[in-house]
Amino acid sequence: MRVRNLAVTATVAALAATGLTLPLAGSASAASTLKDDFNGDGYRDLAVGTPGANSVTVTYGSASGVSESRAVALTRDTAGVPGVTEPEDEFGENVTTGDVNFDGYADLITGATGEAIGTTKGVGAVWVLRGTSSGLTSSYAASFNGTDFDVDAAGAGFGHTVR
Repeated sequence: MRVRNLAVTATVAALAATGLTLPLAGSASAASTLKDDFNGDGYRDLAVGTPGANSVTVTYGSASGVSESRAVALTRDTAGVPGVTEPEDEFGENVTTGDVNFDGYADLITGATGEAIGTTKGVGAVWVLRGTSSGLTSSYAASFNGTDFDVDAAGAGFGHTVR
């Protein structure tokens, strides 16, 4: 950790010496360098999974932080999110973010380890909801389940750890 901090400090110092600067959070741009900025406005957004409710709550950030008034709940019943909510899915059990399609907007990746495939329970699945200038758009959602990767045993829990 100490070596990484030293490397980051050296990089910032080198950039400053050459007149270059790193973008700061809060500066509006079409794309953000923040791995958790779903709408590219330069502010970090917050995603919290609630597997017991089969949902992920996304709260968009602003200059004053995150606010409940800017929160959106996403479930498998949200238009455009593949599949339907089932009681034991645990959609939202694991949540992470990253720009998986390199468009400058953070994407939401969430797992549901309880997802059944046919009659086989607990195979698991992962969803990717892509970020856009208007935030996470479920019309740009994709899903993958354990059978896509030959992990199709009951209780396999594909998507248990998404990072």
